[in-house]
Amino acid sequence: MNYSNLFSRIAVSIIAIPLIILVLWTGKLSFLFFVLALAAIASYELSGLVRAKGASVSKFIFVLTSVFIVANVYFKWISLVSSFIILLAIFFVKELFSKHSKPIANLGGYFFNAIYIGLMFSTFILTRENATYDYEENFYIVLSLFAGVWVCDSAAYFIGSKFGKNKLYTKISPKKSWEGLLGGLLFSFVFFYFYSSYFFNILSLTNTIILALIVGVIGQLGDLCESMLKRDANVKDSSGLIPGHGGVLDRFDSLLFVVPVAYFYLSFILN
Repeated sequence: MNYSNLFSRIAVSIIAIPLIILVLWTGKLSFLFFVLALAAIASYELSGLVRAKGASVSKFIFVLTSVFIVANVYFKWISLVSSFIILLAIFFVKELFSKHSKPIANLGGYFFNAIYIGLMFSTFILTRENATYDYEENFYIVLSLFAGVWVCDSAAYFIGSKFGKNKLYTKISPKKSWEGLLGGLLFSFVFFYFYSSYFFNILSLTNTIILALIVGVIGQLGDLCESMLKRDANVKDSSGLIPGHGGVLDRFDSLLFVVPVAYFYLSFILN
């Protein structure tokens, strides 16, 4: 275990976690700006991964795309379908007048960014603002997803580092183990059991267990998928922005999968 890296992770977490909880609690514009910042940075990082594979994409368009999609979901300027039609036109026009000769690769990169970053981060807004009819209840739901992922990731990291012997998927992530995955899943169940006892009034035990499964399974799948992208681009981290954590994509890769699935599940059972 790298103790200097561990110290950096803990130090950053001590500072960042209370600030994130405050933003989650406040909601509305403060949460929107928080998500916009995450989406913009994540898009910038993703553009670097895409460019590493030879595509000639514009970092500016990557960032602008994700910011537009997230902001549009919040302000409801136009429908989601209309927004993607407009983006399609912009991407094609950009490639028509581009000096580079990889339009298919570039267009694929632009749309991958629009979906993976723009659309996925938009569900953060939808969950905080619209998951239930009770705005305060939305806070506790979003907080449970954030905190559940933090607990799951930390448990998987420590248990995998200490007891991991059976490798999970060496092709994608050589350090991840089955012991770490199962440890993360177990602590996800423990966290949601105690959390729901104090904060959830609208979710049954069954629904609470399903949220724990979403965090423990889908979250770790999201982590593996981002590792797949980094391995293909031959980089260790998406960026070095956050000491001990890498970039925004490295830190929020699990939530990028967890929040959309949780939102659609909650929308189904609560409406």
